Amino acid sequence: MKTLIYFMHPEAEKSVRGRQILDTLKFKTNITIRELSTIYKKRPSFTPEEIKAEQEIILQHDRMIFMYPMFWYNMPAYGRTFLDNLFTVGFAYIEGAETNAKLEGKKFKCIATLGATSEFFVAESLGTPEMIQCQMKALCLFTGMKYEGSDFYFAEDGDEKVAKICAAFD
Repeated sequence: MKTLIYFMHPEAEKSVRGRQILDTLKFKTNITIRELSTIYKKRPSFTPEEIKAEQEIILQHDRMIFMYPMFWYNMPAYGRTFLDNLFTVGFAYIEGAETNAKLEGKKFKCIATLGATSEFFVAESLGTPEMIQCQMKALCLFTGMKYEGSDFYFAEDGDEKVAKICAAFD
């Protein structure tokens, strides 16, 4: 299975755990890694040519992964801007149609790194990460992608968690 990872950290060089995961996965021949902050230099918009090129890259893969630090219970704004520009009518969905567009059947997963501990994320206070990922489930439902779940890397997680996340790609 060909996997495409979009790394959406606005300061990729400062991401200790994100970098550790990417450094482990970059040697796998079935994985393509796209670091958005490196490629697009955190610009607020993308040219039509860039969007078309990224869409073509997506079509060459079976699975897409969004990997990002969780900021305010969401992906960083830059990642959201990228998503809003990329998932266009006719590519991600067909307006008013019962069938989906070109993403239908692709697999989708999120990997989120968090600076807080898992104890911080409880339903009684701010909500669990799983609750927060409802928007990614909705994204998959709307586009016809198959949601494979999310992996969360909390402050207390160690190298074993990185190994577990990376082992899922074997």
